[in-house]
Formats: sequence, structure tokens, C-alpha cells
Amino acid sequence: MKLIKTRYALAIWLACALAYGLTNSGIASFLQNKAETLSDVTAPRAATGKSEKAGTPQAAVALEITTVPRNARVRIIEGTDETYKKGMLLPPGDYRIQISAAGFPSKTVTHKHHAGNSCLTVDLSQGGH
Repeated sequence: MKLIKTRYALAIWLACALAYGLTNSGIASFLQNKAETLSDVTAPRAATGKSEKAGTPQAAVALEITTVPRNARVRIIEGTDETYKKGMLLPPGDYRIQISAAGFPSKTVTHKHHAGNSCLTVDLSQGGH
């Protein structure tokens, strides 16, 4: 019994010493973030009626938009609040995109973005795209 108490006291002392050392070195916040992440992962999920496969989010895909003229302004006006940057990662979905350039009529297109459809070419000098 004395050995168990000694081991228990040693374990508590070691845990306190380790926590004090980690707190002073700034790693405690890292461990706290990891603990929160683990609690999110291990938390029970609510039943949704959908299969797990259907509820799984799809991986983000790089969006490449090519314009004619090359200096056209590209804005994503529906589907995300992010500013367009060539190669930006976006989750699959529908996006409304506006393309404009001085001297050309602007165009607004809907792009169904997914892994097999991640490139879009818009020519402002022609009627279609």
C-alpha cells in the first residue's frame, strides 16, 4: 500500500512539474488545443438520417479561371466570401463568377466546381464562354 501511495504521489508531482514546465515554455496552449481537437473528434455525432458517406465533406479543389483579355477582373459573387486568387482552394459546389474588363461587356457565369471541372475559360470578346 505504501508503494502505491508513493507511485501515486510521484505521478502527481511529475504531472505538476511537467505542466509547470510546459506552461512556462508556451506549449500548454498547444496541448490545450490538441485536447479540444480530440474532444471534437471523440464527441458523439447527432443522427441525421443521411449515410455517413453522404455527410462527408469533399476535399477542396483548386479553381483556375482563364480570361480573354488576360487582365480581366474576376470576382466570385456567390458561393464564397473569399476574393478570387488563381489556384485558390474551394470546396465543390456552385459558384457565380463575374468577369469584367474595360472596353468589354461583363459576363456573369455559374460554375459547377468539382474535381473534374476545376478550370473555367471566359472570353469577353465573344458572346459565349
